[in-house]
Amino acid sequence: LTGRKQAQKEGLTPGQLVIYEGLAAKQKEPVRTVLLLLPVTGMRISEACDIQWNHLQAVGNDIALVFTEKGGRTATLILGKKAKQLLACYRQGFTGPRAGPLFPSTRGTAVSPVTVRRATTAMAKLDPRLQGLTPHILRHTFCTNLAEKGVGLEVIRDLARHESTATTSRYTRTSRQRQREALDML
Repeated sequence: LTGRKQAQKEGLTPGQLVIYEGLAAKQKEPVRTVLLLLPVTGMRISEACDIQWNHLQAVGNDIALVFTEKGGRTATLILGKKAKQLLACYRQGFTGPRAGPLFPSTRGTAVSPVTVRRATTAMAKLDPRLQGLTPHILRHTFCTNLAEKGVGLEVIRDLARHESTATTSRYTRTSRQRQREALDML
């Protein structure tokens, strides 16, 4: 399919994100924390579900998740303030063993991506403004929010762990308001 332009990917709008966060906060653990982490880390759903306790590591002055990502590469995902707060809250209330999956299911295995997808589908049914919500839309949301805040494409590429800036550009889209502001600067 050469010559065809890749489809623009859209994340949640700021208003939709507020609705999403409110509904996600009502979910049972560990799905709640996984859902809240996705738009602030840009993790793929499989990566989030597969996190182990030993993946949380100190890297310099930062806290990071060090794990195997898509393609078998080792990824180091530095956690921002909001992600650290979510994990601190989760860890504080966690009563299970601090080994194995960070987000265990009731069977003790890692919570499955299917379980998280079901939660997003149920949330979309609760509020039609979230129609089409999937865990991957939250990855788009992460990238789009960074672009809206003026973060450069190469930094977003690195944070999203894309091999190519072309991939990242499909995820980023500035709002019409931001475009107008840029034009008004001329």
